[in-house]
Amino acid sequence: MPPNMLSGRSQGIVKIGLNRSNDGYFTFSVQDNGIGLPQGFDWRQSKSAGCTLINMMADQLKASLHINGTDGLALAFRFRPDHVIRKV
Repeated sequence: MPPNMLSGRSQGIVKIGLNRSNDGYFTFSVQDNGIGLPQGFDWRQSKSAGCTLINMMADQLKASLHINGTDGLALAFRFRPDHVIRKV
């Protein structure tokens, strides 16, 4: 991470996870300890490259998307595997 995104921290941490719940849904999550998002930032309306990629990924997975940007940035894509994996 660029130094200005760490907000006084000595190093950046990125966590990536993939979990399956009992109802058959997967949750793909990405979380960091950076500065997060500015207060009032609307990622749904943003035209930035990062937000565009996030929205494209959610669309491709047919996933619901939860974003928390108050303490670093946390993304969670919740989707059904049969929406993504094609059966042959």
